[in-house]
Amino acid sequence: QEPNEVYATAADLGYGTFLEYQKSLKSFLVLARLSYSANRSDINTLLQLIQEQYINYRFNISSGYYQSYSVQLGIQFSYALENGSLYTKALIGYQRASMPEMELVYTDQTGFREVLNWAESSANNPVFTMGVGLRRDLNALFSLFLDVEFSYSKPSFVVELNSDQGYREVSSLSRPMPIFFPSIGLGIRIPN
Repeated sequence: QEPNEVYATAADLGYGTFLEYQKSLKSFLVLARLSYSANRSDINTLLQLIQEQYINYRFNISSGYYQSYSVQLGIQFSYALENGSLYTKALIGYQRASMPEMELVYTDQTGFREVLNWAESSANNPVFTMGVGLRRDLNALFSLFLDVEFSYSKPSFVVELNSDQGYREVSSLSRPMPIFFPSIGLGIRIPN
């Protein structure tokens, strides 16, 4: 793989949160959502991918978090159950995704050492989300939510690679960014 491809595939498990407003319209809900997710860099997978290609080198990698922020609108259909509901939802919106700054230091058998640095890169793009869930009413004010969602986007990043040996490369990189997001949450009904 090319170094930029390795850099772009290094996201590991992460966390996410969202704030969602729901407005009931006859047979469905309209949703408005703000969300954030962060995934740490999978350093071990990166090292393995690189060392498979460059067996006579030693590597050290440091990196931050892959992040995304989004604003989405959508609809939700609910199916009534005793003390709650089963629901499906679909949202579409706008996302700002970023890949972290990453530094790779390698040394060959002769002692030659080079430091490669990928600058942090951000991209704006559409995002699509689909999900299913279960709402259990705890009382007149609170509900418990169990939810599974899948979001998909394909940001196009401008990637800048610099070397302490004077090498510089700027290229574009477009990668799918699927996010599987199981969640548990507490809902609060705000009286009208």
